[in-house]
Amino acid sequence: LIANARLTRLQTAALDNAQLRELLNVAERSGLDVQLAPILDIDLDPTRQRLILDAGSRDGVKVGQAVIDAGGLMGQVIEVTLLHSTVLLLTDPDHAVPVSVARNGVRLIVYGRGDRLELRDIPLSAGVEVGDEIVTSGLGGRFPAGFPVGAIASLRPDDSHAFLVGELKPAAKLDRGRDVLLLRQAPAQPA
Repeated sequence: LIANARLTRLQTAALDNAQLRELLNVAERSGLDVQLAPILDIDLDPTRQRLILDAGSRDGVKVGQAVIDAGGLMGQVIEVTLLHSTVLLLTDPDHAVPVSVARNGVRLIVYGRGDRLELRDIPLSAGVEVGDEIVTSGLGGRFPAGFPVGAIASLRPDDSHAFLVGELKPAAKLDRGRDVLLLRQAPAQPA
């Protein structure tokens, strides 16, 4: 029993180390000014998807900062106290992010749907396909352009059959990991 507990602790530590290495590699490759922040608590209630970070104003965290993991965009900081900050995840129903299709540059908006991401009002002429990578557009100034948001998993006509609706598989691991990166660099202008 004790040996199993030790093995489990070692496996958990190895996973944590691998995730930290991934985050540090992203920080190094991107050249962005980032800050590592531990996740203190998580709320994946379908009506309210948020993280609480163990980093606050004393650590330089500010409302509006983008939050990423090794896969891509996770969300943004919406509240900061002295010791902690709250992150609104992409999948929160109150979240919408300006994005573009990496392959052809078509601009769209991705919406949180509780447990998934959705693209609405996709013009039939947009040439969007299942498998297309979706990235931040940089429009609105909240997120730097080019960060991975997800990949289109499915497309269907909307109720009017005038537009398409797409479901995205998030690029970030919204339900995994113990740490995130906060972007300190001001968002870049869209290309």
